Amino acid sequence: MRNAWPLPLHAIAMLTACGVSVVCHAAWPVPLVAALSFAGLAIVATGRWTPAGGFGPANLVTLLRLLLVLLPMALLPRLSTETLLAAFLAAFVLDAIDGLIARRFGCASEFGAIFDGETDSALILVLGLVLWLRQGFAAWVLLPGTLRYVYLVCLALVPPGRAKPWRSRLGRLAFLIGGVLLLAAIVAPGPAGTVSAAVASLILCASFGYSFFMAYPPPWRAATSEPAVPTRIGGSGVYATLLFLVAWSFLNVMVNVRYPASEPTGWYFLPSLDVTLLLAGFALLGLIGLGLPVWARVPLVVLFVFARGLRIGDGVTSFYFGKLFNLYTDLPLAPELVRYAHSTFPAWKFYAGATAALAIVAALVLAVDRAIACAASYFRRRRRILLFAGLVLPFAVASGLLKQDPRYNERYAGAFGSSVAPRFRREATFLLNVYDHRLSGMRAIGDVQETLKHTPARLERLHHVNVYVIFVESYGMTVLERPSFVDQTVPVLKAVQSNLRRHGFESASGRMESATYGGMSWLAHATFLTGVRTSDQLQYDLLGVGHPRSLPRIAHEAGYHTILIQPNTNRPSHTADFYDFDQTYKNWDFDYAGPAFAWASMPNQYVLDFIRREAIAKDKGPLFLVYNLISSHAPWSHVPTMVEDWSQVGNGEIYNNHPLKRAYTNWPGFRNAAEPYLRSILYDLDVLESYITKYVDDASLIIVLGDHQPVSEVTDNSPSWAVPVHVISRDPSLIAPFVARGYVPGMIPGQALAPMAAFLVDFLRDFSAGAT
Repeated sequence: MRNAWPLPLHAIAMLTACGVSVVCHAAWPVPLVAALSFAGLAIVATGRWTPAGGFGPANLVTLLRLLLVLLPMALLPRLSTETLLAAFLAAFVLDAIDGLIARRFGCASEFGAIFDGETDSALILVLGLVLWLRQGFAAWVLLPGTLRYVYLVCLALVPPGRAKPWRSRLGRLAFLIGGVLLLAAIVAPGPAGTVSAAVASLILCASFGYSFFMAYPPPWRAATSEPAVPTRIGGSGVYATLLFLVAWSFLNVMVNVRYPASEPTGWYFLPSLDVTLLLAGFALLGLIGLGLPVWARVPLVVLFVFARGLRIGDGVTSFYFGKLFNLYTDLPLAPELVRYAHSTFPAWKFYAGATAALAIVAALVLAVDRAIACAASYFRRRRRILLFAGLVLPFAVASGLLKQDPRYNERYAGAFGSSVAPRFRREATFLLNVYDHRLSGMRAIGDVQETLKHTPARLERLHHVNVYVIFVESYGMTVLERPSFVDQTVPVLKAVQSNLRRHGFESASGRMESATYGGMSWLAHATFLTGVRTSDQLQYDLLGVGHPRSLPRIAHEAGYHTILIQPNTNRPSHTADFYDFDQTYKNWDFDYAGPAFAWASMPNQYVLDFIRREAIAKDKGPLFLVYNLISSHAPWSHVPTMVEDWSQVGNGEIYNNHPLKRAYTNWPGFRNAAEPYLRSILYDLDVLESYITKYVDDASLIIVLGDHQPVSEVTDNSPSWAVPVHVISRDPSLIAPFVARGYVPGMIPGQALAPMAAFLVDFLRDFSAGAT
């Protein structure tokens, strides 16, 4: 009997191809994998294609149908909708013809039934992918096309006591109606197409639901004798090898993939150096006649899950924050990510996502355990060790011949995927030397404090005017560097500059290098206010321990009443106590009665107006105010619009009915976020210009700056960590020191770049005289 190409492996191959298509947002993986898998089905059934042994006319028609399904999918970017529709309609028509031919010429066979049914399944999958890739449908449209393959995998993993017949009349009817409706959705406009695809999905899902019900009936249903679903053609030798290859590939992906960081398509299927060495160990055990003990799988599963956690951490932090993940400093921030998701997703979607995430983790743990068990048991037959060696040998030889670019050492080790061992070593080294890192951080604080001891700090040259420090969330130099932003940003900044000048204000602008990228705003705030470069959570925590002399404390000593405005801080926290502000306004202090705007709990306009009414108007002494404005915080999906008449802002109820600008920014990715992000920054500039010209009627010094660049998808992967800084005042003498330090008059920053940590000492030297 011939070796087998079982249907469960065909199902796994098709599901994998669909997954790769989704990850790559490309059509080619499905036709490529389907062609290879169908070839396998045909080859191992040689001689049993028909009762007579030949391929037969009916199977030739089915083959033509398969080509009409796969070729248009392979050429999807080049074909018109009309061409696709014609090909798929022809595939449907031929479905009726191949059955008639099989019955007329007596060439019906088990292979023919499988070939026909799997071609139907491929057609439904392809229609769903076309709707997703070409028509912009949501991912739910892929569900009907994957259910057939999920069904086959379930039957293989949990064999039922009895199973539904191979193809029922209900199944054929569901395929016909559902397929026609999916075809209609390709050409139907707008809501009509969505309704058509939704009805098709419901029909096909119901059909497969019935199949699952028949295969795994509830205990109260009486048993009936029904023929089992054919799951393989031939024997089991190839089955074991293919299952081993699937397990090997899965373990490679577990170790290699860096999602959500960007990476070359499909590279993660390369044999991982670690996994290959592990399998070599299994082979050695098999060679001496030993197996892997069950208890030994536990630490291996833990190591794989830990490696996956590190890879995900690296993917997230490199994608959003431009750095590698650190277990000690970054893992405690995970609750902030959960809080962010909770505030930006609808409740049902958040809890559904959380449940799905837990289920995925559990499924990964189980899958890793099964993959390790499968790989270890494969080498019980010694001849398979030679096959494994033959598969590894080309990669080993290629590794000796390849000249690897050092830039890719993090990803490749010759022709293999790089080892995760250096990442383990990096984390272990940091943890073992964390005391030294803490000492280094405390020395950095001490160095700045020593400098401050010898720096004048009375701020006499400010003449006791109010000082506004306004951090604008995610306001990075990308707005003036990314070509698609410049054409919109520069005219707005020039208009702001002209309007400020008409109202008697002078301005100058520069750029600073932030201590963070893509997020973690509090690190930038700490860097600016303490003069200590705070690039990670460890350094931030040390500031709380060291309690350094900060700009707010110095301003207080110079006679200022210092105020911190944090509208998005909605829970008690003591992490920022080292600043020593005289007064802090947090979320619950604002008496806001309007809606939230995704992450932002209230609009910037309301924050500025409330503080003007409640703090500035009631306190006539010199004020030192630090604002953390948050309307331009990711995901930029709900951007407020300005209320032109500030007297109507009131308690914020007006925002319940005031227009806002909505956008779909596909969080956790931000492929579509560029324009919404820029819209939020332009809103900030509009609000600040209006506020300054209407309500700042004295010589106050206003410092407006960004805290960090937005995420890399918005900056177009810019390596720059620079942010703009603008200084504004009616008193030219307060602007002159900034110009002397390289700022450019006006609202367009020059090229000079200064570290954000240098601002504190420079500011004290510029506006203080005499002894320290």
